[in-house]
Amino acid sequence: ILRGSDLVRRGNFARHRARRRNVGGSEVHFAVYVSHAPHKVAVGGGNGALARGEEIHLPRYNFVTRVQSGPIGRPMRLGKDEVAVCEGIHALNDDIAAYCPDAFRLYISARSIVVDSDGREVFTRLLRRLVRDSNFRGTPAAATLDMWANVRRGEKRFISPFKERANLMFDSSFPCEVSILKNYAAPLLAAVPAGAERYAEIRSILPALERFETIDPALLAPESMLREFIGGGVYSY
Repeated sequence: ILRGSDLVRRGNFARHRARRRNVGGSEVHFAVYVSHAPHKVAVGGGNGALARGEEIHLPRYNFVTRVQSGPIGRPMRLGKDEVAVCEGIHALNDDIAAYCPDAFRLYISARSIVVDSDGREVFTRLLRRLVRDSNFRGTPAAATLDMWANVRRGEKRFISPFKERANLMFDSSFPCEVSILKNYAAPLLAAVPAGAERYAEIRSILPALERFETIDPALLAPESMLREFIGGGVYSY
């Protein structure tokens, strides 16, 4: 966090419920995170408590239990010349950004495409999600893969139309990324049972990973952004 700033994590305002819906003749599983409108409550324009110099209490959302666990840390109040950083993948959406029209907008994502020697794409962002969900959200690989198509649909609808409005776009990809994530992703994928949904697709990722040399994660700097997915970093998430 920048000196003289406070962080508002949109993920901590989430509410969770799961359901199934028929889309195009097939049953699709949806995990729905319903916001408590932190952009209005906390940082938004004249409606926001922080913008008025008021004190707020931030909840913490537990992605393993899928429930909020109550206020965290000290209450938040912005002092003179301090700023609030609203963090979250949906933060550029007009429903949120419109409350802070003068905010500096930063878009960070793994934008580089990695292909193997046969020209087949290795889904770097999917590997990140597989490893992160297993390490920190109690979600097995089969469940993450089952949700992936829905995640991609959501990105196209709620994220991609707004990312070009960012003041700065930052590619967080690393040349060594697949070789490091392979240490974690390969065992997760290999453990998926044969009867799981999308089993053939899951197993097809393994041969692509085998084409990459493995790099010991211990060689990765503790300050690296990649530590967000594998742990062992100096930052708290």
